[in-house]
Amino acid sequence: MVVAAEDDAAPANVSAPPPRRRAVLLALCSLISPGCGQIYNGQLKKGVGFCSLVLLVMSLLVWSGLPRSFGGLLALAAMAWATQFIAAMDAYRSARKQLSLTAEGSGLGVRIASAVLCCVALVGAQGSALHATPIRAYKVVGHSMVPTIAFGDRIMADLASYSRSSPGRGDVVAVMRPRPTGLIFKRVIGLGGDVVEGRAGKIYVNGAALDEPYVSPPHPSSPVPYEFGPVSVPPEQLFVVGDNRDHSWDSRSSDFGPVHRDDVRGKVLYIYWSRDPSRIGRKIR
Repeated sequence: MVVAAEDDAAPANVSAPPPRRRAVLLALCSLISPGCGQIYNGQLKKGVGFCSLVLLVMSLLVWSGLPRSFGGLLALAAMAWATQFIAAMDAYRSARKQLSLTAEGSGLGVRIASAVLCCVALVGAQGSALHATPIRAYKVVGHSMVPTIAFGDRIMADLASYSRSSPGRGDVVAVMRPRPTGLIFKRVIGLGGDVVEGRAGKIYVNGAALDEPYVSPPHPSSPVPYEFGPVSVPPEQLFVVGDNRDHSWDSRSSDFGPVHRDDVRGKVLYIYWSRDPSRIGRKIR
């Protein structure tokens, strides 16, 4: 009879430590969906806690109004990133130190199913929150609002802004046009009842020339300054133009004309990302 030495045999009731690869995988899962790694490790309460933190951040996104300012957006992003990072590090340490059940045969199927359900619930909650919040992000692909908004700038707009008030002269707004144009961004210069006219490169509203420091200077090779009007803006409509007057299709054109108040989807708030770092965080005025 051959007897194996005791030093060569592992105790039957001690499970091998989880491989590092599994710990890293759990950390990545919690980085993407905080709480999943903890639930897989068998730490249900801790996993639910991290999930609740994420839901709290999503609630702040919807109800607090923080994203209406660039600083508020950064604060929310920092909260979200901190929650994800802490959850990932905790899941990694827990797996490496075997603070929970990690043996393949110890409720593995239940733990995997619970982690997947947690991930699905968080993704659904995040999607619902993003759909519910009136603060929306857009990428600008045109040149009509240069220099206020440049091509490629990513902006935030408040779609609920005009549920509390009416657009004002000077506001930069998101306007929905018939397809294939879709959503565009223009500046309001005339309200219902105003008389708007373009003469010698200037725009006059009710006979007074507008002071427009935001307008892009005319290009040396541009044609004669665009002249139009006078145009009487109908009630409940707005006269909108682009700040880049040489390259903007807007209310000055007869085939565009004034836009109805109901076609205004929201107010542009600020630039949250730009190729030019100096533009990041700039409030739209």
